Amino acid sequence: PMGGGGSGLTPTSQAVMANQNELCSRNMVLSAFTLLQQHEASSSSVNKNHGHHMIVSAMDAFLEGGDEEEAGGFTDSQIQSLLSVCNTAIEHPLLLYQGGPTYHMVSNAAILLCHLLNGMHANRGAGDAPGEMEAALFDEVFDTFIAVRKLLNIHRRKLPVRLRCHGIPRPNFHGTAPGTGTGEDGGGGAGGA
Repeated sequence: PMGGGGSGLTPTSQAVMANQNELCSRNMVLSAFTLLQQHEASSSSVNKNHGHHMIVSAMDAFLEGGDEEEAGGFTDSQIQSLLSVCNTAIEHPLLLYQGGPTYHMVSNAAILLCHLLNGMHANRGAGDAPGEMEAALFDEVFDTFIAVRKLLNIHRRKLPVRLRCHGIPRPNFHGTAPGTGTGEDGGGGAGGA
């Protein structure tokens, strides 16, 4: 019986408790990620399904552990996956309308790019002169972020209020001292994210 004061568990509760490791959210996402990767690898089509590929790239970026020594704590692989997700959305904006979490994943990827930009900008503000590769990466990430932010804001306006992700703020690269504006204190580009 449900809702009673007794200690009896429902069949659903018993099944969940017996399979906690398999049913924890991270393991369920990892299983979905593995299935999508297998499907993508088995597809013989020259034109890959852009929606599947975008979701696989997003899951890859979200599930990978960060690198504390890199700008913003992101690994090179995560950065490439985040850029891939955002660039796919820019190139194929109708994917934002596909069912499931696509719109939310693209929004989260854009927010993570904003955090990356904040980290790279903080490193610049700390007196470190960026190398040629760092400057090129910053420009690429910045251009991608601006484009996907615009796309998401346009898409967001068309959705019912209950389905909208929160807005993505503009990057704020002026008026912050080194060590501030990294998104934690509201002074940076991801302050409201």
